[in-house]
Amino acid sequence: MSAKVERACISSKTSSMKKLRPMGTATVLSRATELQLVEWINKYRRLGAPVSALMLHFKALDFAEQAGLSRQTFTASWA
Repeated sequence: MSAKVERACISSKTSSMKKLRPMGTATVLSRATELQLVEWINKYRRLGAPVSALMLHFKALDFAEQAGLSRQTFTASWA
């Protein structure tokens, strides 16, 4: 095991991370796209329908694709 992975496993902040990358290098949605996602969630909530983590994941991928981000670039992961 590499020293980098061993150090990450020791820290409670990084021990559950699936990907080790420098802070600030992840691909994120633009503010406008995030707001679209929030509006989508709120629409379902107003209808009384739950939004699961899996639904959110796939909808985020859809919005990212519409914004021009590829699935290789944007993974819609929590880590």
